[in-house]
Amino acid sequence: MTLDQNTIINMNKSALEFDLSNIDRVQKLCDPLKYLGITTFSYRKMFDDATYLRICNQDAWSRYHIQHIHGPGTVFSKILTLVDAETTSFIWPDETRDYFLRALRDHNICHGISFYKRTGTFIEGWNFASESDNSQIYEIYMKHKALLWKFIQYFCEQAADLMDHSDPRRLAIYKDGNPIVPATTSLAEDNIGKFLQGIQTKQYIMRYNKNLAFISERERQCLELIAKGFTQSEQMGLPSHIVERYLDQVKLKLGANCKNELLDALEHNHFE
Repeated sequence: MTLDQNTIINMNKSALEFDLSNIDRVQKLCDPLKYLGITTFSYRKMFDDATYLRICNQDAWSRYHIQHIHGPGTVFSKILTLVDAETTSFIWPDETRDYFLRALRDHNICHGISFYKRTGTFIEGWNFASESDNSQIYEIYMKHKALLWKFIQYFCEQAADLMDHSDPRRLAIYKDGNPIVPATTSLAEDNIGKFLQGIQTKQYIMRYNKNLAFISERERQCLELIAKGFTQSEQMGLPSHIVERYLDQVKLKLGANCKNELLDALEHNHFE
């Protein structure tokens, strides 16, 4: 979609007015999340033509998002290309090079998790986050994900009218005007592996039980040591307890409970 800047500005102004006009209602709906340590919630419906509907309980972030965010950022763009009809959860990485994640942190919106699902020409996203000093929130994500699902169901029931995109005045558009997701909505596993190889990143995407997570090069190396019984850990210059720490991080990201599940995830993911 190619639009002139005045049209984009007017679209986004109208969408922001819709978002802010419902802020009190959305904040009230999100109030129970405080008992889980979650301070920020947003819902987005993202269309293939780069338009999107957005609802959030943080008015300052909503204003900044409309005025300064010109696209979903490199990290979220990669994840969105992998979303299909199966709902997928994704824990946000600590990626300092991504301007979108930096902007979130600048607004004290940190340690997040997103749930995505594609339906036809759009992707729905439900996003939860806490504050910078609450890294313990990851335990909630891992052990009590069912509670987040209950909230998503509750929100969809209570805010169904707000999620209706039939009124074009509710839709914003990213300033770069680029599609958020590719036209092809299905990716084979071998194509995912080729995609990761093609971008030559030092971070890798792993899929396990419908979850997607970014893992570092060191975490990948430690995963591969599992099958070797840590016999090569000295070659990495790492003692076994440090390797275990990296493995615990991967468990948390993937929602895995034991090393056997990590082995299963490793077997079904291809990094090279």
